[in-house]
Amino acid sequence: MASASGRIVLKLQYSPPKSGTAAALKVIDHWTPWTDFARTGQHAMAAAPKLAGVSAPTEAARKPVGAG
Repeated sequence: MASASGRIVLKLQYSPPKSGTAAALKVIDHWTPWTDFARTGQHAMAAAPKLAGVSAPTEAARKPVGAG
């Protein structure tokens, strides 16, 4: 393993102390460009790439009338 360092973006919410309530720090959201599969060198099952312009409606339009 070349590196064990990770990268993550955190969105935090800080609530300052007020009238007897302690300050609080909460994680509101997070994001990381890595998955456990990529990080550990495993290979996840990749979905087939979607070609531009190919969708259910365009494929249905290609069929002859009455072809189902």
